[in-house]
This record gives sequence, structure tokens and C-alpha cells, in this order.
Amino acid sequence: MTRRLIAVKVTCMTVMFCVMMNQPYHRTQLKNANLPRESVAKLVYRDDSNERHSDLIVRKSGICKQIAREQMIKKQQEQQAQIALQQQIQAQQEQLRAQAENSKVAIEVSYYTANNQDCGKSDGISSSGKYLDQSYVYCAAPSDIPFGTKITLDSGDTLVVVDRGGAIKYTYINGAKVMKVDVFVKDATEQELDNKGVVQTKGNIVK
Repeated sequence: MTRRLIAVKVTCMTVMFCVMMNQPYHRTQLKNANLPRESVAKLVYRDDSNERHSDLIVRKSGICKQIAREQMIKKQQEQQAQIALQQQIQAQQEQLRAQAENSKVAIEVSYYTANNQDCGKSDGISSSGKYLDQSYVYCAAPSDIPFGTKITLDSGDTLVVVDRGGAIKYTYINGAKVMKVDVFVKDATEQELDNKGVVQTKGNIVK
């Protein structure tokens, strides 16, 4: 009787320790424990509950890991798509810049004002009938460039063709065709115009 009581107590203590430490203690172990049926039933119930709880934790953990993996993959795909889009935009911009560079023409810029020396008159009326009232806006260009055409220079200035000139035509510099453009400067003196000199640049013709 004493040995069986000691065995029962040891088994109970072992089972309770396993329950407290959330360790599995299966029915096969309880069958050999010589415990009262009531105790076995309670311990089995407690053991099953712990196992179900552990299984639930494992399942939840697996689901969370799966969701985290899916989110990480989705984020990587979005980042790759964003990088591809940026590369595509950069390629298009480079292509547009190359096209714009290829469409540029060489331009020789000079300056004039509304006086008898430059225009043979001083009324400020251009060949197109436009009154010249603003500086660095209007220009004279060769006769094949229609009135109203805009010329954008590399400096960022945009000129509107409204005038003609006997010396405003095409020339060749080092074998390259260059278009002469005369830019109007209101109320400028001849000295100021001479100081501006002649500028070699490039630009785009927008018709």
C-alpha cells in the first residue's frame, strides 16, 4: 500500500508538473500511473485542452508567418514594379532629349532696335505689322520662317518671329548651316547693341 501510494503521488506530481509547464502528458502514460479514474479523467481533459491550445497556437503562428511572407512578396513586387516604371520614364525622357537635341538648329543671334540706322525707320512697326514694344521677345528671322513662329533658344528664351531683315538669312560656319536671328531690344543705344555682340547658340523652331 505504501509503495502504491508513493507511486500515485509521484505520478500526480509528474502530471501536474507537465500541465504547469504546458508539456504534453498522454493517455498512454496515465494508463500505467495507477491513478483513480476521476483523477485520470481530469488529467486527460486537462491534457487534451493543453494539446488543443498548443495546436491552435501553432496553427495561428503558421498563418501569421504565411501572411507575413505574402506581404513581403507583395511589397517586393510593388518595389520592382516601381523601379521598372522609373526606368521606363527615364528611358522615355532620354529619348525625348535625344530627339530634341537632334531637331535643334544652329543659330547666330544679333540685336537691333527701332531706329533709322538698324531699320531705316523709327516707328517700331515690324514687317508683320506688329508693334515692337517689348525687349527680348520679338525677332527677325529668314523669310522661310513664317511670322508667328516661336524659336526657343538653349538659354531658355523664347522669341516670336515678327520681322525681316536684309542681312537676316542663313550662313555657313565651318561647313555647318547657321540661321541668323536678330533680336529686338527696345530703346537700346548702338553702344549697348555693340556690347551684346553676336552669340552662337542652338534652338528649336516651333511652328
